[in-house]
Amino acid sequence: MNRNVYNNIKAPECKTYASFILNLTANEQATLAYFIGIIMSQDLTPMEQQALGNFLMLVSQVMITISAQNFLVQQRIHQKNNNNL
Repeated sequence: MNRNVYNNIKAPECKTYASFILNLTANEQATLAYFIGIIMSQDLTPMEQQALGNFLMLVSQVMITISAQNFLVQQRIHQKNNNNL
């Protein structure tokens, strides 16, 4: 199975939103996250808020894990290339 099969799945809309968020300052990101959290919590029961919050935390953990593994692979490739010089 091709290792990049999952990395090749693209959603153009996500890239647009990600670019917007990544170009914000740290304070702007924190403020945006605050308002998104408040807005998403409206009209939800405490249990629904907890379930949605847990889901978003899981999404974050998956993204962090993918990022860390990609960084490790890139670092090993870079080290291997330097050792071959």
